[in-house]
Amino acid sequence: MLNSFDFNGRPDGLGNRLVELICLEIYCIKNNLKCNYYWRNQYAFRTYKNLFECENITIQDKIEYKIDYKTNKIPVSLEFYTKDEIYNAAKNINLKYNLPKLDYEYIAIHIRGTDKLLNRTCDEFTLEFFRTNLDKCIKIINNLSSENFNIVICSDEITIKNHFIDQLNNNIIVKEPYNNIDLPENYKDLYKLVGAKEIYMVPKFSSYASCASILGNNILHSFVDENESSLWKYKCNLKME
Repeated sequence: MLNSFDFNGRPDGLGNRLVELICLEIYCIKNNLKCNYYWRNQYAFRTYKNLFECENITIQDKIEYKIDYKTNKIPVSLEFYTKDEIYNAAKNINLKYNLPKLDYEYIAIHIRGTDKLLNRTCDEFTLEFFRTNLDKCIKIINNLSSENFNIVICSDEITIKNHFIDQLNNNIIVKEPYNNIDLPENYKDLYKLVGAKEIYMVPKFSSYASCASILGNNILHSFVDENESSLWKYKCNLKME
């Protein structure tokens, strides 16, 4: 009987790749198997250096395209697994880089608009929708407390991030953890979200923010019902706004 299998990974965003890794970890745990995961960057929609380590998955950068690594029988959507299975498997996925321990707690804001402003699928949205949720998030953060507290803003657009900061009350302290660390920005932002007490997800849906919430086992705030997007599959610790 084989005790390992090969799997050709998705060639897109970190969130979608993390979904695969979580699902494959669950599959390995349930079946006492090991996985050889091929991190696809050649001919990829997006290119990322792999910085993850997994308990039951060996992640390899090279892909031999002459070999068929497809394993379509393995379900790699979180909808097929329980919340306990998902969170247990997520503990087996870690960053290779040892991030310094922070001496403060914070709330994270995830702002992403660029590649989701299409409104073609259930996870995409209009610019008006984005602006409405952004303004709503600013009001919520400003009303959280009259005492000083820390927030971290993860955004793919500096002008929107600066706009958000400009609207904040004086008692809110904007932190920039890991800025001086030699780590790709997408990984920095991911682990800023992972390390937060709570995440406010401004876009309608983001697999990136949702997976970060799973890895960090923290609260994910959403501005739409989870059934209006793919969020229901992720079984996050969800709070509706």
